[in-house]
Amino acid sequence: GITSAGAVIVDSIEYWANDAFSAAAPPLLYSFTAHVVGEKVSRLIELAQRLNVPPSLAVPLVAESDSSSPVGARFEEWRTSHAAAAASEPALSDSASRELLA
Repeated sequence: GITSAGAVIVDSIEYWANDAFSAAAPPLLYSFTAHVVGEKVSRLIELAQRLNVPPSLAVPLVAESDSSSPVGARFEEWRTSHAAAAASEPALSDSASRELLA
């Protein structure tokens, strides 16, 4: 599912961008995860509404293609362009962080 992807996203960062992963503070990883999940959910809801179908039927339409880069490989570019904004966001509570990574 989309919202349970937190651990998979962070594992992907560790694999595909290991240096950036090792240097990143947890709040930055959480922010990236929330960003990726938020964008995917937004696209899903928008598409489902436009097609007038339940979101569950639109999930395959927003799935990553085999030709897209792994999500973890996108972390470094996101970090470079969003680090200042992510650093200024309020930190997630421990429970919200655990929920993102569950």
